[in-house]
Amino acid sequence: MKKNIVISGGHSGIGLELTKKLLAEGHKIGLILRNENRRKSLADLFDTSKIEFFYADLSVQTEVIRVAQNIKDSWDKIDRLYNNAGIAIMKGDRRTSKQGNELHFEVNTLAPYQLTIELKPLLLKSDDAKVVTTVTQGLDNLKLNTERIFNKDFTSGMKLYSQSKLAVMLLMNDLSEKDDWKSVKFLNVHPGNNKTNVTQNKDTMPAFIKLMVRLFFKTPDFGGQRLYNAGFDKKLEGENGVYLFNDKVRDLKHSLTSDDKRKLLSGMTLEKL
Repeated sequence: MKKNIVISGGHSGIGLELTKKLLAEGHKIGLILRNENRRKSLADLFDTSKIEFFYADLSVQTEVIRVAQNIKDSWDKIDRLYNNAGIAIMKGDRRTSKQGNELHFEVNTLAPYQLTIELKPLLLKSDDAKVVTTVTQGLDNLKLNTERIFNKDFTSGMKLYSQSKLAVMLLMNDLSEKDDWKSVKFLNVHPGNNKTNVTQNKDTMPAFIKLMVRLFFKTPDFGGQRLYNAGFDKKLEGENGVYLFNDKVRDLKHSLTSDDKRKLLSGMTLEKL
């Protein structure tokens, strides 16, 4: 059965591979892109006439709200929401968003969480809704440290990246436990280590990481398949509020405390438009 599917970060890397696979299967696809230039880059790869495009800079909270409203104005339901867009800045100074939040936290945590909240009405209209969020490895053993996220003197890009991914997973799992979300399933997926523009960026990745990427990382279709499996593999269809590693559920050694949740959501400072 064909699905209504929204994907952020579906224009490159593992997101692009997911987009191509879903498009070939005939699903209705909506891509959230930063700008028109990214849409034009896709036109060189395949026929984009069957894709609906929505535009937003996901580091700006008003734009997240606006793009969600655009989708709600255009679509009647969403069966799959893939929160795949993200950043990884492993070198350089600590960066902040327009709202003053650390940039990994803004883009990797708050943006997908806020987008999911805003699209709740369309997700609830589906009889088979899933929210699939791209995370990273090692989260089953990592402890959330909100002090690192909000400490303006803390600059380790790798640790901030991991913390931002852990935070979004815990927030999504928290939604999975709410009665008013009980018809929606939440899956958080480590897509494996893939060669993408993000992992090979010379401006944000140290030389040793780029070397590891060249030697050991897989092609993006590997990660794209992992994302696809989370949304469509029958072996996973009953899972909810889980962390998937190698297409299998990993037990978590921690959960979201009420204090952690309060601190994380304090970064969502803007009123609705």
